[in-house]
Amino acid sequence: MEPEEREKISVDTQVSVGGFDRDIKAVDLVKYLENEVGGVWRCRLKTSCTPSESYPNFFIENVAEVQKTDDYEKVEPHAFVHFATSTYITRAMDAAEHMELFLNGRALKVSLGPENPFRLNQRGRTSAPLKLPDVYVEIGSLVTQDEFFVSWRGPASGTDFLVDPFDGTCKFCFTKDTAFALKSSAEHAVIKCEFKVFLVKEIDIVKQYSELPRVAILLRLASSPRICYRTAEDDIEVLVPFDLLDDDDP
Repeated sequence: MEPEEREKISVDTQVSVGGFDRDIKAVDLVKYLENEVGGVWRCRLKTSCTPSESYPNFFIENVAEVQKTDDYEKVEPHAFVHFATSTYITRAMDAAEHMELFLNGRALKVSLGPENPFRLNQRGRTSAPLKLPDVYVEIGSLVTQDEFFVSWRGPASGTDFLVDPFDGTCKFCFTKDTAFALKSSAEHAVIKCEFKVFLVKEIDIVKQYSELPRVAILLRLASSPRICYRTAEDDIEVLVPFDLLDDDDP
């Protein structure tokens, strides 16, 4: 697809793939699927998960000081694969259904997932997503026109601001090592996580301030921000230079 065609319309072409063993890497899975099915744009092979009955302890800022453990049940190997076209999704689904996809002697399972129904394969968007990389975010209250009380600050670097018209979302994304408290244990599992902050429907007012040393944008929310996270210590293979739709990994 030519770059200008891709900018006019982009289609959700993702599936979940499982059944392979723990020794498989993202590059191995991509190579196999491209040979057997068709072109792959990105593969996120999940190698991390939160321990059962654990919860994130956000009060711990310095994770280097906690007593760590990685002795907990790990997630079954699976991957989120973004194919180049929806035709390859159909081909992969059919091949897996007829037991025609085997990697290192193990049959692969291909699924669209509960949050990715088949109709999304045909759902396009007419605008490319907007991404502002390496922004700095503060959350707080605007008590007067010139006073902003900060209650939470994001990382000093590495935060992206994303606006995606495809699903109508607007969010800040950053990565942070997070301590998870384990049930009946003083130890913590320290896992790198990706965090996403709020949705576009919760924004009431947008103001831009250009007279400051650097451009600042004030977003007034109708309610408190929503914060979602997912584990991020994954094996990721990206084969294209442009931004793609987010994975269906919750």
